[in-house]
Amino acid sequence: MTVFSSARDAIDSALEAQSAVSSTELTVRIGLHTGDSLRRDGDYYGVAVNKAARIAGIAAGGEIIVSAVTAELSGGQGGHFGPARTVSLKGLAGTHEILTVEAS
Repeated sequence: MTVFSSARDAIDSALEAQSAVSSTELTVRIGLHTGDSLRRDGDYYGVAVNKAARIAGIAAGGEIIVSAVTAELSGGQGGHFGPARTVSLKGLAGTHEILTVEAS
């Protein structure tokens, strides 16, 4: 897990990470969500952290998935967003909109 000061920085870093491993046999799946978290003893906790982990769990190798909140807060910059889709996330009530991100 990594924490960023902005949604756009998170998306930019995710795209850089995917690009860095694209010429290798490694695949990385990345899930991003933006929200409040609690920091304790050098680690982060809370619903936002749990949601990011659940989104990452949906991603396939080589895929970046973001919450609709993260996409909106990025200002639509940092990559190309695919169409929104609605999913259920284990342990989180209701449904949640997510989008895939690809390099522009």
